[in-house]
Amino acid sequence: RYYNTALKDCPEVLDELDGFTYFDDYISLYPRTFPAITHLVTGIETDFSRSRLEYFDYAYKTAPMLHSLKNAGYDINIYTDTYYGYEDASSMSSYVTNISHKAEYKIVDRDNLSLDMLRLSLYRALPSVLRSAVGDIRTTTFDKYVEYSTEKEVFSTDMKDIYELMTASDFTFRETDKGYSFIHISGCHLPNIYDENFNPVSEDDKWNSVFAIKQSFKIINEYISEMKKMGVYENATIIITGDHASIGSDSKDPYYAHMTALLAKPSGVYEGSFESSAQISTENIHATIMDAAGLTL
Repeated sequence: RYYNTALKDCPEVLDELDGFTYFDDYISLYPRTFPAITHLVTGIETDFSRSRLEYFDYAYKTAPMLHSLKNAGYDINIYTDTYYGYEDASSMSSYVTNISHKAEYKIVDRDNLSLDMLRLSLYRALPSVLRSAVGDIRTTTFDKYVEYSTEKEVFSTDMKDIYELMTASDFTFRETDKGYSFIHISGCHLPNIYDENFNPVSEDDKWNSVFAIKQSFKIINEYISEMKKMGVYENATIIITGDHASIGSDSKDPYYAHMTALLAKPSGVYEGSFESSAQISTENIHATIMDAAGLTL
């Protein structure tokens, strides 16, 4: 849906995507960020028989694709956030380069945290028809009450944070053809927090999907533009996708297809734009990465 909106209302955001193929029949396995991100990173599915923490521990310690890349000499960097993507980074410290020690945290606003926990309890207890009275409350509601302390800055998937970090830093790369990075940005979630220039959004534009698309591709295109300037774009394999489809789809038939956009550029291709109706899923992403590295699972 977002990709089709981009084609119709803001096709210029796709101008930097030279050599990419758009796959119009791609499905993701899960309809929400958890466990979709962890599945994308590790290739390990969950049947929800494990708890969240048990799944994280098993998935990151198993992760056959990442272990194969590491054993083949690849430098691996994973950029995602806690809770949705992982819990304890030490479970992947043996093969991921950008791991710091476990961060300490403290509660910075106990009073308002208590109030929002009360609101959450009310939301869970009330009948569905009355829940709107509690107001908007979600996991991210509680993020502002926690402050992390670590030697390295904890990665944030917030679009504005990422864009400001990118534009304030020089683009660098390691002199090796064996590098793999997974970068997670919050992407096309509504309601919007920012407009296309990462300024606070007006009430009228909270549900403007074009703003969400432009934010995402402002970051993607900045990254791709720098890759081109540094001469590393042509030989890179790049995959752009959503980790999940509409979050409403998990209330439908369990065999409902979670349709998600997927754009991929193989190494050696840097011109043209293509389309494919091949029926593919997340498993094809993992196979493509391994094939690009000359490896097999």
